[in-house]
Amino acid sequence: MRCFIFVLFLFLSGFLTACSGTTGPQLQDASITSTQITSEDIQVEAATTTLENFVNALNNHQVNQALDLFNEESVVSEVNLTGSETNSLQINLAQSWKNKAEIKDLLEYEAGAINEIVPIEFKASAKTITLKTLFYYNNQVRNIDMDVQAEGGKLIFLRLFIERITWI
Repeated sequence: MRCFIFVLFLFLSGFLTACSGTTGPQLQDASITSTQITSEDIQVEAATTTLENFVNALNNHQVNQALDLFNEESVVSEVNLTGSETNSLQINLAQSWKNKAEIKDLLEYEAGAINEIVPIEFKASAKTITLKTLFYYNNQVRNIDMDVQAEGGKLIFLRLFIERITWI
């Protein structure tokens, strides 16, 4: 008889649970709030990806792939911030390349001369991505900060700040 009552109890418990629309213990309402992603975050991520693609293309000596990351109106400039003989800061706008044809000449030279570009640190602001890098050549290593403005997967502006040159 006890067994019958126990089975009846289990049956009725299951039946009542089914009728109540629940299937057992319920989790408390835990609202999951997602971090809001802004359009600025998306632009920073896209610019960072574009810069990574540029570094990878140069590391693989793929000039055309690197060139495809520029618009016709893109500008690349190089600023030399290395110290002079008197230990004062020397700021020299060494050169500027103002269209895709000129940029191609630069990329061909760099792809042939660079052994490797090693990314060190990314910094992002609303308008500019900065990548601290080491450019390894056969006879020197250059500490270069790459400042980039990108839009739509294209590099609009790339400035190379040469911080230091170490001869090897």
